[in-house]
Amino acid sequence: MAQDVDILWGLYLENCNQGRSHEAMRATATNFMLVTTAGMLGVVALDHKLNFDDLPLTIFIVLLGAFGAVIVAKHYERVQLHMERARVIRSAIEELLPSTHINSLNHKANETHKAKWPWLHDVRLNYLWIGIQICIVLVGAMLTAMAIWYPMAP
Repeated sequence: MAQDVDILWGLYLENCNQGRSHEAMRATATNFMLVTTAGMLGVVALDHKLNFDDLPLTIFIVLLGAFGAVIVAKHYERVQLHMERARVIRSAIEELLPSTHINSLNHKANETHKAKWPWLHDVRLNYLWIGIQICIVLVGAMLTAMAIWYPMAP
């Protein structure tokens, strides 16, 4: 039985580490999108004019934000996969070691946390990460529209 628990514990830790890895990659991807967008905005603003010449960059910003949203959503999906695996493995460990009460302790901690953060607890972090990418899309779309409908003279 000890060997079974060791194997399950190793699988549990591996899935938790994989989840953390995807969280880190999501943050890195978001930082890359923000830095790249800032650079593109700097190039667009360089001549102090917004016109048709800036369209490739403004459209690139839109596409970059859309691509970023997909990347962020995919990393969230992978985190959820690994956390679900970890939950199942944790339950298997509790079946082998029922005196640990792992799941009831986890449930108790979740309830305590939810009581301390009632409204914030229900805000999905994934929506915030995707929201950053949508803001990039909106900035790019706004600049694209302005370059098309309200171009400044070159």
